[in-house]
Amino acid sequence: MKLKVGHPSIKWQSMPPGRSVRQVVQVRDGKEEVVGQVIEIIEHFTDWRRNIRRTQELTSDVLDSRRTTSVVVANSFVPLSHESIIGDDSFRVVYDGFTVTTTRNDEVTTYKLDDVVFDIHSVEMILRLLDFQKYPSLIIPVFRGASNSVIDVQLIAHHAAKGWTVEADLGGVKQGYYLSEGQLVTQETPLEDGTMLIFRP
Repeated sequence: MKLKVGHPSIKWQSMPPGRSVRQVVQVRDGKEEVVGQVIEIIEHFTDWRRNIRRTQELTSDVLDSRRTTSVVVANSFVPLSHESIIGDDSFRVVYDGFTVTTTRNDEVTTYKLDDVVFDIHSVEMILRLLDFQKYPSLIIPVFRGASNSVIDVQLIAHHAAKGWTVEADLGGVKQGYYLSEGQLVTQETPLEDGTMLIFRP
């Protein structure tokens, strides 16, 4: 199944606000080292509609520290904006109907969508709303600002003790997740050099 933005089978507004802290663990040659932490804050707010804002802040002496903020419409997850700040570099994506404007530092690019899609940074919120018993395999169309392109994120879920493990292919970028009771517990990100990053409580 390909998940459409605002699909009525998903209770989009049930995304709960909250704050979580995860350690960032680097695994290399079988050895684990804590190299930082990520603080995630999810909040609901209202302008002329109800929205959800997700902010993540990674602090590390080993990795590039960064702050990312994504905003979506609460009742559909229609994307409104995403911003990443890494050191002195900034990247912003703004959605206006079928028009996407990306700004990397001072370079501005415009992309025309054929249909409304999710922002790639919404995937980790969407995971928490899915009924994997009903949808163990799913495709999520997203806009990836890093490449100014629309890609299909492929999800495959497997039942695990007290939850689900989910394999995600984000256009060739592999991610692994473990979810329990609607909460994202851990995330595994393999890097090109063979290193694994694990985000866990």
